[in-house]
Amino acid sequence: MAKTNELYVSFESDEYKNGKTDVLQSQAELLKVMKYLENFKMFRIEEKRLKIKLRQLFEEVAICLEKLGDQLPNPSIPKNLKEKSANIN
Repeated sequence: MAKTNELYVSFESDEYKNGKTDVLQSQAELLKVMKYLENFKMFRIEEKRLKIKLRQLFEEVAICLEKLGDQLPNPSIPKNLKEKSANIN
């Protein structure tokens, strides 16, 4: 049978209260940090979802613009205007 040496320490009443207060405040701060991290995770997930939705909307707009471009008539530029623009460049 193994022997164990036990050591007892006594604290003053004020010292005990201050230590207990510090531990409880640390626990409360830890809970706040955990809550903050959970909210952060939730907002990041929401941000990713919204970015995907935004990308889909941009793709739809691009498709609509392509369709609109196909439906619009092609302008015919007179030769003299083409020559003037070529001379300017």
